[in-house]
Amino acid sequence: MSYDLELRAPGLYVALGRLGYRLRGSQVLLVDEATGVPVVMDLDREVERATLRVPMPRISTYGQVAAHQVSRLAPQVPGLRVRDPQVDGEHVGAWDEAAFLRGWDRANRSAHQDRDPPLEGQRYARRPVSPRRVQDFGAWNLAQRLLQLSSFSAFVPNLFFGLVQGRVRTYVVWGDAMATWLPRVDFVVVARNELRVGPSGGGLESCVVSAQALELALAGLPWVEGPLPYRVIEPEPGLEAWVRSLPTAAPGSFSGVGLEELFEAPDETQALGPP
Repeated sequence: MSYDLELRAPGLYVALGRLGYRLRGSQVLLVDEATGVPVVMDLDREVERATLRVPMPRISTYGQVAAHQVSRLAPQVPGLRVRDPQVDGEHVGAWDEAAFLRGWDRANRSAHQDRDPPLEGQRYARRPVSPRRVQDFGAWNLAQRLLQLSSFSAFVPNLFFGLVQGRVRTYVVWGDAMATWLPRVDFVVVARNELRVGPSGGGLESCVVSAQALELALAGLPWVEGPLPYRVIEPEPGLEAWVRSLPTAAPGSFSGVGLEELFEAPDETQALGPP
């Protein structure tokens, strides 16, 4: 899921090239040097339009990266027009960084107030995460929808952040040794339903598998180049037996990590730009 900021201007494609964006099919990609966040735009060269895909949820870091990148672009393409869907109505016109950040801030405030219980006043520990993992997260998830369309019957999972032994790591969920495109991650949560080994009618069983253990099981499968290297996995009896042999994860052995825990405390949303 992403927030889409549409940009139009003559010479847009050439200007993006001058700013260091790389062409990949119908998309251009640049990694923000300060944060490691990938900036991806879908291109329609016939009408000189680019759609900037900002990952969701709307954490401040992503809004600031989007604002910085469009502000870099604006002087390169006189006549740049943007379509910016904001909570108080769609803005169509010249780029205005301060207005964009104010709108981003208003949406963040609204989202936090709608939480049950509300996040206002609570604080989360800022958990360190490497720029490489942030880059992996954005690059894979922004491309996931297109990859899923290309994969026919195989499942293409989203990538998540999880906490294992106090450290932030990337993971995906893989169910029942099903056909999947499995990206390079730190660990995989194998979910057993049809292949569960507990009593019939029991709940879903989760197994936490490290990248090293997964490598031993899948060593014969080649890596495919993509937003992240990935393996194309097809169901087969040997793999199903391996999944059945995995120990069920102990309660608390891992937990998911929200993006707001990695980048900011949720009560800091107002610090995005001019009031």
